[in-house]
Amino acid sequence: MTHNTGVALTKELLMKEGDILVAQWGYEANNVNYFKVLKRTKRFVEIAELTVDTKPGDTGIYMGVFAIPGSKWKHYSLWADRESWNMSEREDGKPIKFRRMVKPYRDGSEYIELSNYAWAFVWNGEPQVDYNHH
Repeated sequence: MTHNTGVALTKELLMKEGDILVAQWGYEANNVNYFKVLKRTKRFVEIAELTVDTKPGDTGIYMGVFAIPGSKWKHYSLWADRESWNMSEREDGKPIKFRRMVKPYRDGSEYIELSNYAWAFVWNGEPQVDYNHH
């Protein structure tokens, strides 16, 4: 099956269970959030936010740090759906699960929209630079 752009399409799902997603967003900052895909259907993913750990190194940006995914679930998630707000803060170590629609990106990859200003893609395994000038 070929799309009219000449790019071959496949029925294989690109974003899959177990993948780590990364979102970078901000106006005068570069905030980094990581998520783990818990479940994948044809059109949706169920995800939960991970904590963020830092890795030493010179980012080349004042107050910048290298951000990598942590090994624990974040006990609070800004991105949780409104119906999950009663569970948006947890101290029991369990994930705050929420769902997002998977959308195709122009390069053939997939992404999810967290909000109108933040999107998450499959993480490439490289530390991301996180900084805030305030």
